Amino acid sequence: PGPTVALDPFLVTLPDANHKSHPMKMTVAIEFDPTSHEDYKPYIPRLRDALLVHVRGLTYEQVIDSQHGEKLRTELLERCKHVGASAAEKVLITDFVIQ
Repeated sequence: PGPTVALDPFLVTLPDANHKSHPMKMTVAIEFDPTSHEDYKPYIPRLRDALLVHVRGLTYEQVIDSQHGEKLRTELLERCKHVGASAAEKVLITDFVIQ
């Protein structure tokens, strides 16, 4: 694996189909290409912003669906690349709690 950056936890409230709020804590780490010389540190605020905006747009039902896990990783990686972190290779969900 290449260099990995653990982002601070995301704390969000997600609505369910009945508009009930569910608090969620999620921590992610982003793994970068080991051969890239790109400095990823300047991207951290942009990465957090992009990932937080995406996660806040999810619903409770999407997040608890076990089939959605891999799709979520893919979507978050696309967000990383969209903000300019082209050396991002993988998004790891390292902590996940929802009520």
